Amino acid sequence: MSPSLRTQPLRAAAAAFVAGALAVTLFGVTVAGDPVERAALGSLGYAVGAAIGVYIAYAGPDIGL
Repeated sequence: MSPSLRTQPLRAAAAAFVAGALAVTLFGVTVAGDPVERAALGSLGYAVGAAIGVYIAYAGPDIGL
């Protein structure tokens, strides 16, 4: 795999992390009524899980092609 293709899964994972953190934080603030700091800390686990899932899905198996 070329070096340029290896960076694409990392970019996708970073975008998923940011989007997940923002979405869950906004949900916690608007729906649950949590303070922003508490909602942001609570969203980190969801954002990390989403980033890992996107990275695995985007990178796919390395079958040597």
